[in-house]
Amino acid sequence: MTNPHRFRAKITVFALVMASIVSACSGSSANPTTTTIAGETTTSGPVPSTTPPASAPDASGRGSLGSPLAVGNGFSYTIGGASWRGQLHGLVATDPIDVTGMTVPEGQCAAVVGEVTLDELPDGYLTPDFGQLPFVGLLADVNVLARPSHCAGLEGDGYLPFGSAVAPGTTFSFYVPVLISEGVSAIVIDPTTEPAYFYEPTVITDLPAATYVAGDYLAGLEVMEMGTGETVSATYMGQTWEVAVTGLVEIDPDPGEPGRCFALIGTMVPPNDGEEFAYWEFESFGVMYDGRRHADLGSSCDTSALQDAGYTRTSFEVPTGAPHAFFEAYLIRDARDGRDPEAVHLAGEHGETVALFTPTILASIPTP
Repeated sequence: MTNPHRFRAKITVFALVMASIVSACSGSSANPTTTTIAGETTTSGPVPSTTPPASAPDASGRGSLGSPLAVGNGFSYTIGGASWRGQLHGLVATDPIDVTGMTVPEGQCAAVVGEVTLDELPDGYLTPDFGQLPFVGLLADVNVLARPSHCAGLEGDGYLPFGSAVAPGTTFSFYVPVLISEGVSAIVIDPTTEPAYFYEPTVITDLPAATYVAGDYLAGLEVMEMGTGETVSATYMGQTWEVAVTGLVEIDPDPGEPGRCFALIGTMVPPNDGEEFAYWEFESFGVMYDGRRHADLGSSCDTSALQDAGYTRTSFEVPTGAPHAFFEAYLIRDARDGRDPEAVHLAGEHGETVALFTPTILASIPTP
């Protein structure tokens, strides 16, 4: 968790940097943009959010480069059938990550922060795909500023990346890493399918406490039981697999990792179509916890017992001709004791739902 005193000290320096940038640029444009720099406050830390995101302005209230909206105004849009609404808080300073040996662009590490709700997705989808997310970033005049890879995130404060895989009905606090450099003129939220929203690049001195509320996203959806031997068909790159899911088993996280680890185990039968290999879609399986989809990132869990038992991790390329006893492992950092995952999701190659499973938590690892 961020120390509020260190946070305010850091943000004060950040505000001075922003102020100097605005001062240097304000005389060079026929239509200068005024950037609001929030003053130092005396509050002792984050203030919990008790209200939902503000309702969005009407179509004529999206702002422009010459006249951006004040932060705190809402936004709403539909992109690729995904309907979003939310509220922008502003900009906060973040720490740079040590990337010794790498070349990084110049500028001040920061993040655009706010709160957003995913209201709806097209039928057949459980979480948004990349094409259903807007661009969020900074503009200098009409140029998009660099998106940094060397700036720390805000997960430790309960904020999630804007592109987090959440189910409909979920409200969460988001952040988007940005890099402040000379000429910054606006924060932009651009759904590409509708006119963009433009906001003043306002620095806030206290990060609002994070909000996370999951909706009842499983209501009305068809859910399968695990461990019955029933198979589902999943097609990737023109090849159809038969998949049976056995269950979830809790395993240990790697030393020093917070949270809980769950391994999904089952059997895949690759197609026997005369080809030497079949191709499984990466991250097809995901574990749902509090309305958020967690993928197997290939680390952070101790999977040695699974491998000793004869299971192998799902792979993009699998030899054909024989069943494949597979596992995937998921670290859920915010998992709480006594709360197990609520579903396992199998997605198709375009992100559509192939199957949803009610988890069966196994007491031990069965022999494949």
